[in-house]
Amino acid sequence: MTIHSTQPDRRFRGWDEWEQPAIEQKEPAGMGYAVALLMLLALIVLCVAGFFLFRALMPASPPVTLPALITATSSSTPAGIAPQPLASPTSAAQSGQARVGITPDRGYVNTLITVAGQGWWPGEAVFVFLRSPAEGEGRGYAYAAAVADGNGNFYTAFTFPNEVRWRGQAWADVIARGSRSGFEASTRFTLDVPTPTDTSPPPTPRPPLPPTDIPLPTDTPPPTATPFPTFTPTPEVVITDWRGEYFAGITPTGDPVLIRNDREIAFNWGAGSPAAGIPGDRFSARWTRWLNFEKDLYRFQVTVDDGVRLWIDGRLLLDEWHDSSQITYSVEVPLARGQHFVQIEYYENVGGAEIVMTWARVEPATPTSTPTWTPLPTNTPLPTATPPSPPTYTPLPPPTETPPPTAIPNPTPLPPAPWRAEYFANPRLDGPPVLVRDEESLDHNWGAGSPGEAVPADNFSARWTREVEVTAGTYHFFLQADDGARVWVDGLLLLEAWPADPGQTYVIELGLAQGVHIFTVEYFETTGEARIHFWGE
Repeated sequence: MTIHSTQPDRRFRGWDEWEQPAIEQKEPAGMGYAVALLMLLALIVLCVAGFFLFRALMPASPPVTLPALITATSSSTPAGIAPQPLASPTSAAQSGQARVGITPDRGYVNTLITVAGQGWWPGEAVFVFLRSPAEGEGRGYAYAAAVADGNGNFYTAFTFPNEVRWRGQAWADVIARGSRSGFEASTRFTLDVPTPTDTSPPPTPRPPLPPTDIPLPTDTPPPTATPFPTFTPTPEVVITDWRGEYFAGITPTGDPVLIRNDREIAFNWGAGSPAAGIPGDRFSARWTRWLNFEKDLYRFQVTVDDGVRLWIDGRLLLDEWHDSSQITYSVEVPLARGQHFVQIEYYENVGGAEIVMTWARVEPATPTSTPTWTPLPTNTPLPTATPPSPPTYTPLPPPTETPPPTAIPNPTPLPPAPWRAEYFANPRLDGPPVLVRDEESLDHNWGAGSPGEAVPADNFSARWTREVEVTAGTYHFFLQADDGARVWVDGLLLLEAWPADPGQTYVIELGLAQGVHIFTVEYFETTGEARIHFWGE
């Protein structure tokens, strides 16, 4: 049988031998490929243009992941105790832009160096270290500290040490390290060598700036050799007591109208003016000074009309920045032996203008004795959380000690010195203590029991204070607590686990200068197990 097909014969007989209908069918497909190729090229061009536009609008680098030197893991909040979370970093800190600057950037030993920082975590303690060329990449030694304000700025100052290890050195790295954020920034201070014809150091530069939003100093030298800005009416003023700076406005920022030496802060201008060129209303002032204290408990009083703020060593301690009639503020604070930088700011709005500051050592209270007041050469209240020393106490035997936890091997205890322990019959450290005693170590595990007969087993709190003399170096301190604790050193809050994670060991890394330092530990217990362990190495 023969079958005939009406379809064209499509057997391959060579490239040129395909029948014409097949060639005519392929021409539309070729045109489609060309259109698809053009669309693909257009898409690639749009993607490239979008990429460059994205790079132009977005930051050059992603945010930096912040390290944590102090681990804080919070548990459920006990009844009646409000948790206090750590502050969040500023936008500058989130992008890793913490900076530090110094004024001046060169000088001799014993030169007063002003340190200013930006981009740190608000409320964190920032420590300032010095590192010599011989130390290479070492950590250096701490010589100053400050607490960053709400904008992430800090200001402090220290005197360049006259130590053997700086002999023959050409420079020193000035390093700022954040205690919570882990940020680190540095700059360089050039050491000048005195010549036989010029053996005395240059005049001490001005004390550190107040904690306001003044830009950081830069490493660029000033455009002229003029040592003082031309706007200062008295550039040759000699400061031997308080450095007084007066401003024509209620905010002490910008250029002062007048700089002068004030022997004491005791003024009652009434409706008048501090000096020519300063208005009788709506003016402000700032006083700064380094002062030497003996180790003791001090009471500071400030009588003011209208607003006042107090700092010590760069930390804001009293903030009463508001209009008021004549009012007196008072605070008691223990101070370590040595020099402290004191700063007070004042503003007058309208009406009377007055500010008087006094201080005195606090003597043990007796029915017939009162504190003896002297004119204030200093004005340095520390935070009210720092405990005053009680007037009298009866030492009792220390509680039973438990071995240190195995989580931190071989901890070395702090140098031998008793802790002064104060126990309160409430979890808020309110009122007078119900039990005061000396304790050889801060290592307690009361379980479901009580620290003493007058202290309840639940809902109590305690405060321990201790003075420790150390050599210069870097130290590690460890804390375990149930329910909550916080730690201060020299009035700076370094750790706040309030409440604490019972299974957590909190670690503080701290550089300390040689000398006496004050440690304060506070604790609260609500219900359940009660224990606290604090030690250092």
